[in-house]
Amino acid sequence: MKIGIFSDIHGNLPAFEAVLTFLEGKVEKYVCCGDIVGYGPYPNECVEKISELSDAICVAGNHDWAVLGLEDLSKFNDEARASLEWTKKKLSPASASFLMGLDYKLAGAHFIAVHGSLIDPLDQYVKTAED
Repeated sequence: MKIGIFSDIHGNLPAFEAVLTFLEGKVEKYVCCGDIVGYGPYPNECVEKISELSDAICVAGNHDWAVLGLEDLSKFNDEARASLEWTKKKLSPASASFLMGLDYKLAGAHFIAVHGSLIDPLDQYVKTAED
């Protein structure tokens, strides 16, 4: 089975649509590893597009939880914090409900999906092979 794995959409609908177009007919399932919202101007449209993918599983990223008040905004840089504050104001109740339903980790028989790392599923950056 071929699986399309993507993450860090960050409200960029045109880029997300390009990814989905590229993967169309090439994969049987999708895995979204979080950060659907933040930075980009289309948070609701990106959430809606993911929620319409019947063959997708999705985990939350730190930006997804931050717009819901589940992550401390003080740990984000100024640009990220400003975009998250803007996104909070624009986020629809339906989008907030979808994001609230996402867990930070999904485990299957042969895989684990997280946004960050296995040590810190939401926030840790993996920069080296040792990480």
